Amino acid sequence: MKTIFRAVFYLRSNYVNKEGKTPVMLRIYLNNERLSIGSTGIAV
Repeated sequence: MKTIFRAVFYLRSNYVNKEGKTPVMLRIYLNNERLSIGSTGIAV
């Protein structure tokens, strides 16, 4: 069976902190099933 792994990084542009930065979010998919959604701890 073939396993498909996909990591998607995106900016959460609707949330801006006091410094004017937005967090970088991460979505992880395994066989097109979403495993976790969360912040990477990085803001740009």
